[in-house]
Amino acid sequence: MAKAEKVVLSPEEKALTRQKKLTQIKKDKWMYLLLLPGFIYFIVFKIVPMWGVLLSFKNFAAGDLFFQELTVGWVGFDNFITFFQDESFFQLLRNTLIISGMNIIFFFPLPIVLALLLNEIKVQWYKKVIQTLVYVPHFVSMVVIFSITFVLVKEPSDPSQSGGALYEIVKSLTGKEMHALSGTAIYWVLLIQNVWKETGWGTIIFLAALAGVDVEQYEAAIVDGANRFQQLIYITIPAILGTVVTMLILRMGSVLDTGFEQIILLQNTQNKVYSDTFDTYVYNIGRVGGNYGYSTAVGLFKSLISITCIQTANRLAKKAGQEGLFYRKEEEIMISIKRRSLGDFIADIVIYSLLTLLAILMVIPFVYVIAASFATEREILSKPIFFIPEEPTLEAYKTVFDPTDMGPTVIRSLVVSVGVTVIGTLINLFFTTTMAYGLSRSNLVGKKPILNMVLFTMVFGGGMIPTFLVVNGLGLYDTYGALILPGCISAYNMLIVRNFFIELPRELEEAASIDGCSDIGIFAKIALPFSLPCIATFGLFYAVGHWNNYFGALLYLEDTQKFPFQLVLRNLVMQAADESNYDPLNPPPSETLKMAVIVIGTVPILCVYPFLQKHFAAGVMVGAVKG
Repeated sequence: MAKAEKVVLSPEEKALTRQKKLTQIKKDKWMYLLLLPGFIYFIVFKIVPMWGVLLSFKNFAAGDLFFQELTVGWVGFDNFITFFQDESFFQLLRNTLIISGMNIIFFFPLPIVLALLLNEIKVQWYKKVIQTLVYVPHFVSMVVIFSITFVLVKEPSDPSQSGGALYEIVKSLTGKEMHALSGTAIYWVLLIQNVWKETGWGTIIFLAALAGVDVEQYEAAIVDGANRFQQLIYITIPAILGTVVTMLILRMGSVLDTGFEQIILLQNTQNKVYSDTFDTYVYNIGRVGGNYGYSTAVGLFKSLISITCIQTANRLAKKAGQEGLFYRKEEEIMISIKRRSLGDFIADIVIYSLLTLLAILMVIPFVYVIAASFATEREILSKPIFFIPEEPTLEAYKTVFDPTDMGPTVIRSLVVSVGVTVIGTLINLFFTTTMAYGLSRSNLVGKKPILNMVLFTMVFGGGMIPTFLVVNGLGLYDTYGALILPGCISAYNMLIVRNFFIELPRELEEAASIDGCSDIGIFAKIALPFSLPCIATFGLFYAVGHWNNYFGALLYLEDTQKFPFQLVLRNLVMQAADESNYDPLNPPPSETLKMAVIVIGTVPILCVYPFLQKHFAAGVMVGAVKG
């Protein structure tokens, strides 16, 4: 195929092109004003920290200036060489690959299977109930998940007492004691936590793909005599195969990303040899140890490997003929089958039974914790699990809110969490919607470079330590602003909201423009009212993120008076979990107190979630119309 010749413009044509661009820029001045806050955010908190990759080549420690001369402390590749020669390198690589590998092998298929089962449900109210229940763990903080995990697997401190429910079940089945938080068992605990927390939520992308299947294919298959299993094999599975392949490749592209919030919560002296990964190593060596240059080199190594894998994954996805991860709007697939065989009824019984059992398993831990928070200490220590306390009491809650006991700490942390959640969510929505709308205009001059910048930050960043240095340099360290401003915009959320704005009827905007309405007026009077489901969706996501966030506080806050509730809960449970530092003068809180605090941290999300579920389901699907 002949290569297209490059068009050479004359000086007059170049001048005319520049004039048209200037005219367009003046016309879109309000659009630039709308996207300006988001643009500044990405420059300050995403692009500037990338300067920090140079720390990888320096002997840089806590207290050094971030923007100092390049030659100061320059050590070249010494940090990388030291890391590769360190005996911990292969240990970190082993742990990272094992944790990621187990998630790919055991966890990745589960949302697919669950999506296929949900797709077979024709009773819509039952389907919505099951989805509501299996989605719930996703919206609960990792601190609460850790707290409930500890409660379920705890070992009895005295032979006369009962251990956690899972501990007692394993002991009764095998006759051996279970040391879930020690040694290699930590791999399985991490996996089970992921399965419990994310399996339900992981079905969304596959349900979106299934919703795009042409109903006529099923109807034609039924006419041809195909049974449900044959429809599954020849229609349903091929319909999501492209999505499965793409998601698998992208998951393998981030094989070195294990995250640190989950692992740091479970990490202790008995399992650190097996739970330490690249992410936790960077935190411990850099943020805790103060060796910023060395830890940044470790983070850069991981990022470069990850971005290489992602680029390879994208190429493989294109070769596989995949366009992306987003599909058409969700449509209810309702197939009327007049003649149902005995096999169909048996299949329905099996599917409904499995989904009911799964939903029960998802919520049982929450039910137990709520029941235990109203129980006596004696009942909790004598029974591994129960759902109705024998002697209901409010003593735990009275103690939690007692002004002479835990009350001041708990109430203060709740006020902090509520304030950060409300203010942070409003700021998130302002930055996200304004930038998304500003970038939704097709002929906006400079739109492509800005979008490319946003996309680049999704696959590469400065890392934990450079971002911490930027936050510290802006004077945000140990302030509430550090909990909000570094996460003003989720690039992924902003791009989906932008797609939503692109899908709005242009006739409305044109009519408003003819009536003299400015771009800001159109945004406020047309775009925002029409996008309420989308705003409710991402408002919920942002609010849940703020309420559940503990790592930001752990990273940026020093004053305990400013700690949010999740960090207080984390410290409370870890005090009980760390038996090696037992202090008889300051004993860990009782079991009932821990249960009550866990419930207090969970209830707000569980109360808000059902009311917004309808909005977020609609918002996610309609925002995924265009990739």
